[in-house]
Amino acid sequence: VSLIPFAADVLTQGSCQLKRSIDLTSFGRIPSQYDTVFCNKFNQPGSEQIYYKSTPRTGEQFPKLPYEMRKDESDTLMLFHILRHSKLTLAFDTLYPGMRQFPYSFITLRWFYGTATGGAVVGKRPTTHLMDELLNWEDATIELPDDPQKSVEFINELLLDEVRLNSIYKRNYVESLARHDWRHRIQSMLEAVKIPLPQGLLEELSQMKVIHEKMVSRF
Repeated sequence: VSLIPFAADVLTQGSCQLKRSIDLTSFGRIPSQYDTVFCNKFNQPGSEQIYYKSTPRTGEQFPKLPYEMRKDESDTLMLFHILRHSKLTLAFDTLYPGMRQFPYSFITLRWFYGTATGGAVVGKRPTTHLMDELLNWEDATIELPDDPQKSVEFINELLLDEVRLNSIYKRNYVESLARHDWRHRIQSMLEAVKIPLPQGLLEELSQMKVIHEKMVSRF
């Protein structure tokens, strides 16, 4: 048995763009105590900062799409677009108080989506040992204080550090492109069962390698 971790479509949806208009983004579940202080700080009259939160529920109604695309596919494309324009993305360990009750820590999709689109991923790093294997580069994740109010101050200081953020945008994208694109996962699966790689996959893997080499040379 081999483990195939989650990944992201980094080649198509990834980004390391520096111009970002959303200060803080959360998608999926986060502890309510953090959500409250972020709403009270950033999304208030007179504040120029934006805290975007999206937690879709099955009962919610969405407009009909103008063309043939599944709703989940459309939602994912919109999410990636939001993440590409987000400076910071929130993510928390599944075992952290206030999250859904799971018996163990694991790395959800949001960690791979967040790094693929370049933004700094802040929150509480998963305690699973796999985290040190899969997301082990500098500033792959940034720990928030346990005190939510102090987290607001921490985030404000981080948002002012443009040099660090710009480095994170580039590094997260480059590392994700080299390690956490779904094409790498498909390659591993096919090689494990000794199936030749399709020509289209080989071409896209080569394309990612070229982009990666160009990006690394700019650091």
